[in-house]
Amino acid sequence: MRCTNCEQEISEDNARWYNDNPYCENCFFDSYTYCARCDEPIDREYCRYDSHDEAVCSDCYEDDY
Repeated sequence: MRCTNCEQEISEDNARWYNDNPYCENCFFDSYTYCARCDEPIDREYCRYDSHDEAVCSDCYEDDY
């Protein structure tokens, strides 16, 4: 399997997934992160930050505010 972004070969155990696409760890964390509340992957462009400066998805952010 290859990273969707850089095409580096990655094992299934080491792949990070976003929108059904595999990424190597470096490419994944360059563009995505995990919600601090629900642990779902979120695009860094669209994540929001709570009062503790933790990245949260829109759903979790709306639940709090």
